[in-house]
Amino acid sequence: MLGIGVFEFIILILLAAFLVSRFVSSSTKKGEAIFDYFCDATLVFGASGEEASRLAALAAAKTADKRMRERMIEHVRFLRKGMAANDAGGPTILLAVIEGGIRDRDWTLDDVREAKAELRAASQQYANSLDKSDSTVFRREHPDLFS
Repeated sequence: MLGIGVFEFIILILLAAFLVSRFVSSSTKKGEAIFDYFCDATLVFGASGEEASRLAALAAAKTADKRMRERMIEHVRFLRKGMAANDAGGPTILLAVIEGGIRDRDWTLDDVREAKAELRAASQQYANSLDKSDSTVFRREHPDLFS
């Protein structure tokens, strides 16, 4: 058996399992942070119309996989329904822009780079936070919307 004993083989299997679990766990945490970033950016855009937050939401969506984008679309729809119930016509239209921008599209790495560059031109702080998967930036910049 490849010159290794049973004990060494078991150690290799355990090490591989550990490394896989660490990778899956960290990618899941990063995915959730990107989702939180998107949700907060969307709320800021819907409430204020701030262009940088629109770009932030779209850039976050472009970094997400298809399943995460489906969750993002559901979140936008939920926000739209809540705002429509409160006769918030303007924000509802703004959120429709976000939804239309991310529905049914798989982006290339070039698309992601372009979206991040556009975001960086509008807000260095939002772009840096996206790079770090830091979803707290919008809560720091717009505490009135999150209290």
